[in-house]
Amino acid sequence: MSRRHSREHCDGDKAVRLYGVEHSPWVLGAWCALVYAGHPVRLSAVPPSLGWFARRGLVFPVVMFPDGTCIGDSFSIYARLASMGCPLGWHEWSEQDRDAVQRRLERLFLTYALGRIVPFKVVRFIAAWGQMREHPARSWGSAWRAYLCLYFTVLISIGTWIARSKQRDPYVPAAVVAALSDWDATLATRSYLTGDRVGFVDFALFGHLQCMCSGLTDELLPGIRRYPSLMRWLSEMHGLQQGSVPMFTKRLWDEDKRDVHIDVVFWATFCVCVAFWPITLCSIGLALWRRSNNGARTGARLRTQR
Repeated sequence: MSRRHSREHCDGDKAVRLYGVEHSPWVLGAWCALVYAGHPVRLSAVPPSLGWFARRGLVFPVVMFPDGTCIGDSFSIYARLASMGCPLGWHEWSEQDRDAVQRRLERLFLTYALGRIVPFKVVRFIAAWGQMREHPARSWGSAWRAYLCLYFTVLISIGTWIARSKQRDPYVPAAVVAALSDWDATLATRSYLTGDRVGFVDFALFGHLQCMCSGLTDELLPGIRRYPSLMRWLSEMHGLQQGSVPMFTKRLWDEDKRDVHIDVVFWATFCVCVAFWPITLCSIGLALWRRSNNGARTGARLRTQR
């Protein structure tokens, strides 16, 4: 289905603001779905408001529609787009099946997320945050991105420590690649994961493949290339996208890496946050506390399932 065809079914005349960053799988999935639905997107690393941050922590994505509606959680965003008439296959899946897919994607995320700052990757992780961009670029967004970098460094470090305390390897690349085999098997029997046309499951998984290929887990790329149906599907997904959405998965065909200059504002804010680390750590602690009560955080549905 072409993007023009999607516009015939979706109310996508006005721009929406998307809170998040370029490397988040949940943000990337929602971003691609919004563009497919015909919505111009303004990506910002700045939370909707300080009140939102105080109540919900730093969990994204969050979409702010022109009518003032504010929606968090990528699957809730897909549901909203479906309610607006976008053919994402949402209503063709039962609530139980949608929840199962979301839990499956959360498990997939947890297999590779900790691999982004395993030993010797921390400097690359910080540099990657400096190379991300808001759309359109804004200095204030870059400043927030520096703070977010520290927040996620702490969050992933905690996750790594917990895994090791349970005598588990926090990151096994072979396990990540193996987790993709079922997706490849499904795509061997049909064109798209959602059904006979692209839909919410496709955009959701596409966001995760985009994240895997964004530069911090390049050891996964050879394994992904071994899945022919997945590679065919990725090529189809690229054809549906236009505009400013990053296409990190194109690196599966093109080995060249992005060469983007480092944003001075990002590094200046990063240094200020480090210089005033006690204050920064307190605010990160608040964000982590609020995150624990946010139902849209990664792993929330896995925890409720237990």
